[in-house]
Amino acid sequence: MRMYLRQARVAGEITSGRPDGLVVDTLMTTLVGFQTAAVTVYPGMSEAWQTEMLDGLLGTWSGVGGRFC
Repeated sequence: MRMYLRQARVAGEITSGRPDGLVVDTLMTTLVGFQTAAVTVYPGMSEAWQTEMLDGLLGTWSGVGGRFC
């Protein structure tokens, strides 16, 4: 996954400064059909991280300044 993230950043497909872990969590949440319980319960998951992940998803869906990546 790190290799693909690195390639996407080099290609300009991920332009924000969001941490790789947050990009991966957001992507995994999307891929599993937005079953956030599967992603948000691992040790070390903070409320701030959850909020940032969901904010990115919702912003992407709204079409106004989404911050998915």
